[in-house]
Amino acid sequence: MNEKVIIAAGIVLIIIIGYVILKLCNKFRKKVYQLFIIAEKNVQKGEKMDYVIDNIYLYIPKVIRIFISKSSLRWILQKMFNVVSDFLNDGKVNGK
Repeated sequence: MNEKVIIAAGIVLIIIIGYVILKLCNKFRKKVYQLFIIAEKNVQKGEKMDYVIDNIYLYIPKVIRIFISKSSLRWILQKMFNVVSDFLNDGKVNGK
């Protein structure tokens, strides 16, 4: 039982480290924002986030892809999109 807890904690730690690395990486953020803009201009309404996820997933190094699933990546990108949308709404990141 303790081994399972240690393994689960290790996986969670790796995911958190991956999230922090991806969040802090300027190249990653710039690429995501570029894909958001491309998707907004060229992709149909219901397929925009899928377009961004599929393209950015290929951009992520294989070593990191081992630890981040597309669903985890969707969560990260949705958080990034929410911040951008909030900022564009009124020029402030204030949760509105």
